Amino acid sequence: HVMRSLALATAFSDRGWTVGFAASKETFAVVSAFMQAPVERLALPAASALEPEAMAQQWPEGADVLIVDHYERGVAFERACQPWAKRIVVLDDFVTRDHAADILLNSATVTMDQYRNRVARACKLLLGPKYALVHPQFRISRTRALKSPRESRLQRVLVSFGQGDTANAVASALASLVTVHFDGIVTVVLGREIGRAHV
Repeated sequence: HVMRSLALATAFSDRGWTVGFAASKETFAVVSAFMQAPVERLALPAASALEPEAMAQQWPEGADVLIVDHYERGVAFERACQPWAKRIVVLDDFVTRDHAADILLNSATVTMDQYRNRVARACKLLLGPKYALVHPQFRISRTRALKSPRESRLQRVLVSFGQGDTANAVASALASLVTVHFDGIVTVVLGREIGRAHV
């Protein structure tokens, strides 16, 4: 989810917005892309209950948009941020938490029924792959690839579904490659929590 946050930050920055990241010290230390991005940074306190107050102190003028991209934050955190943030956008992957968001984006889910009792009726749901957040460089590369002459034989495939694979999409993708008798090189990228799964 780090890369989608950076892609979104790039899109906002390119349009003249001031962007800030609030994350743990460990996240900033491990993800070098955060340190290279032209954004303000706030290292959050260890106690998650203190995070909303720390952000309000760092940015006392508030935020026009607070984007929450965290697997362990939900309705309590979002409600604590409401006095400070004009609009809350949640990037979700797993339909396991309730949210107090104005907008919720989940590019892996296509049915609104899953969120029926998890968000307020006024929450705008952006669901499905058409809302996937990718870095602009991927779009540029895709356009170039579609315009260039294609090789007669596909030789390499990259399979990656982000940090979580609740639908076991990696196994489905690999099974599909077996079905079509693909004999090229397959690279699979797994998140830490599913890295030990058998596919």
